[in-house]
Amino acid sequence: MKKALVLAGIVGLGTVFGQVNDVSATENLENEQDQVEEEREDVQDEITSAEQELVDLMDDLDELEADLAELNEAIEANEAAMDETEGEIDENEAVVEELEAEIAEIEADMEERFDLLKSRASSYQQNGSSNVSYIQVILGAEGFADFISRIMNVSRIAEADEEFIDELKALEDQRRDTQDEHQSTLDELDEQFVEMEGMDAHLTEQIEETEALKEDVSENEAEQEAMIDELIAEESDLAAAEADLMERIEAERERQAEAERRAEEEAAAEAEEAAEEQAEAEAQAEQEAQAERAEQAAAEENASSEENNTNSAENSSSAANESPNSAASNNNSANNNSNNSSNNNSNNSSNSSNSSNNTSSESTNSTSSNTSSNNSSSSNNNSNNSSNNTSNNNSSSNNTNSNSSNESASSSNASNSSSSNSSSSSSAPSGGSGIEDLISNGREYIGNSTYVFGAGRNQSDINAGRFDCSGFLSWAFSSIGMSMPASTDGLATAGTRVSSSEKQRGDIVFFDTYKTNGHAGIYLGNGTYLGAQSSTGVAVADMSSGYWADNYNGYVIRPNY
Repeated sequence: MKKALVLAGIVGLGTVFGQVNDVSATENLENEQDQVEEEREDVQDEITSAEQELVDLMDDLDELEADLAELNEAIEANEAAMDETEGEIDENEAVVEELEAEIAEIEADMEERFDLLKSRASSYQQNGSSNVSYIQVILGAEGFADFISRIMNVSRIAEADEEFIDELKALEDQRRDTQDEHQSTLDELDEQFVEMEGMDAHLTEQIEETEALKEDVSENEAEQEAMIDELIAEESDLAAAEADLMERIEAERERQAEAERRAEEEAAAEAEEAAEEQAEAEAQAEQEAQAERAEQAAAEENASSEENNTNSAENSSSAANESPNSAASNNNSANNNSNNSSNNNSNNSSNSSNSSNNTSSESTNSTSSNTSSNNSSSSNNNSNNSSNNTSNNNSSSNNTNSNSSNESASSSNASNSSSSNSSSSSSAPSGGSGIEDLISNGREYIGNSTYVFGAGRNQSDINAGRFDCSGFLSWAFSSIGMSMPASTDGLATAGTRVSSSEKQRGDIVFFDTYKTNGHAGIYLGNGTYLGAQSSTGVAVADMSSGYWADNYNGYVIRPNY
């Protein structure tokens, strides 16, 4: 019995130690798999982030290309306007030259007529007096009719000379006025052409800057794509490593299961063999004990028979009468002894069987199983009680959490409401609804407008969303009933000048581009302004950094809203 238990214990310990080593190996593989999986997830996150950055770069590249297209379109429009202005300049110069020639002819005619008048006056002086000459002309008439005719001719000549001189002077004045008009137009065209040249240089500079940005973005895009390829390759390697680890873990688990099955089979076979040997030994010992008890019973029965025979010989008279009863009694006693012996043997056999069964049960850990089952049942009962208690506690906790959540939500709503009211109060514009209407109307052209120099001054341009900076501001102010100039020079005096540190939402801010105050926009606050830019059309631009910060000159006009 003890031998079987010891053998079973040794086999069990060997199995336990083997299982511990196997579990350790499996845990190591699983830990390694978890580490690889974490690294793979990190790489996947990096890939997602890099792909998003690549998408952003591609969007930036598309925006830059769109900006370049708009800038090129603006340059083409500006150059077309320059060509048109240059043609108008040539036409006006030709007209001025023609007028100068006409004025020279008029002056020559006037000079000639003055020379004629001078010669007449000289003739009058040489002949004495104009009156004498006049009388001589009249008295030289051959008759009355000739007299009348001479008088009329002399008067007509004098009137004609006077009218002709007046006409020449009027014509000269007219030509000079026309010349002044064309010269003024020519001066304006020259000034406009200079501005267009400055705008062309400004647009060219913006194109160069945009091209440089485009090259930088393209380089970043290429670097980002290369990094994504590297991350994808790394993720692929990690995925292969993870798959290999999973196969190794599965193989290790199968090996452990097979080893456990074989160990259990070997332990069961060894325990069964030990139990059989123990049962055979106990059965043999029981048989020897039964034989010994049978011999002892037979000896006792023989001694009792001899004693009965002696008593029978001494009492012969009574022996005959009592012999049947005595024999019956002896038989009964013998039978009783035999039955007792049989019963004892049967009980011993039963005990032996029970002992054998108990040995077999011990070898198969039946007792341990029953104890474990009882403990498990008790544990389950305790677990159920604990589960019920936990459920009640969780229910109470959930109610508490629910109340806390409701109180937190109520507090959050109150806080948000207070914050919203405070924010609404603090963000109210200082210029009233007129400023907000101005800005709201201007924002309608964001994303659907084009910058064209000199545009925005007629309904066709406004409907098509074609503006330059001053044209856009003039239209925006007209949308709220205010008349403002359509030039940056005019806007620079259309209100009260304030310091840059005092600028407010709705003020007009100016920038030095191709000239001083060459660009203007409506200040929105927080370092931004709304205006028509050559690269974007109508848009909100940042004047706190970059190009517009560099060109902001601090000149601010506050319109009279």
